[in-house]
Amino acid sequence: MIARLQITQTLTIFNTNANLESAPLSIWIVSAHSPYYRTAEVFEPVNLKRNKGIASAPITILSAYPFTVTVQKGDSNLVFARTTGYDAIDRNSADTCFTAMDNDFGGAFDGFSMAINGPLLTLVFDIDKYPHSAVELSASTDFKFELYPFPQQPTFISSPGFVCGCGSAPETYRSSAVSMGNAYTLHTPDDKEMVLNFDMDIDTIGGQPVLIYDHKTTLNHPFSGHFADMTNAEHVQLQTYRATVSFDAQAGGSFGMRVWAYDVGIEPAKTTSGFDATTSVVGYRSLTVLLFTTLSVLIA
Repeated sequence: MIARLQITQTLTIFNTNANLESAPLSIWIVSAHSPYYRTAEVFEPVNLKRNKGIASAPITILSAYPFTVTVQKGDSNLVFARTTGYDAIDRNSADTCFTAMDNDFGGAFDGFSMAINGPLLTLVFDIDKYPHSAVELSASTDFKFELYPFPQQPTFISSPGFVCGCGSAPETYRSSAVSMGNAYTLHTPDDKEMVLNFDMDIDTIGGQPVLIYDHKTTLNHPFSGHFADMTNAEHVQLQTYRATVSFDAQAGGSFGMRVWAYDVGIEPAKTTSGFDATTSVVGYRSLTVLLFTTLSVLIA
């Protein structure tokens, strides 16, 4: 449901269901003056199937549950994605949210999947570079991380409820519906050694780091950082055939991570939208995400 609200300091939502029946509910509040307010496509992931067509404006998916988005094989595409709404998606805007995907697939576009353990994802398809590129997209409320065809496509990993990721808005979305699974294993085909790249945006709390376990060396590599002192951005490479990323979500904090791989000795050319490491910059976020359950009201 989309509703237009007047400016108010207090917003009250009443549960009028029989016997006060309730379920997790996500509310995304965005200014009517935000970019793409009248042109963006906004969906819920339940049984979502967007027929093939040109995506001339951002596509935002809002969900109370973890979800998986799949873009089908098709025309050439350059894809830019963030776990935020369309109001914070512009590449050069003041909202410097962490980039979940930024990849020019060129003419060999085999499609991709993104499993989002949080409430928001916005995708932009570059119609300036590929003006005739049509997009076919589907989604479901399942967290299907195993659908990632790694290393054929870049991979996005995050802590539960990761939203945006920037210095002035480090809060995370909290919900009993969010998957608390905290380990992700990436492996190469036939256990072939490759160079695995990890770009991270980290805000750790209580000394609980993000861990990357290298199955080749059996070493655990810990990473910690904070927005406050701008130590949140990390980039690391491992030459290995398998790595496991883990994080203690119960301890608090959050992280977002992009992972990609290439053959040993054959580093791909860096581009403005491909494999170049991105350093997060402190910024602000112009959206608010709220969670309503039978037990609590939380603001992210």
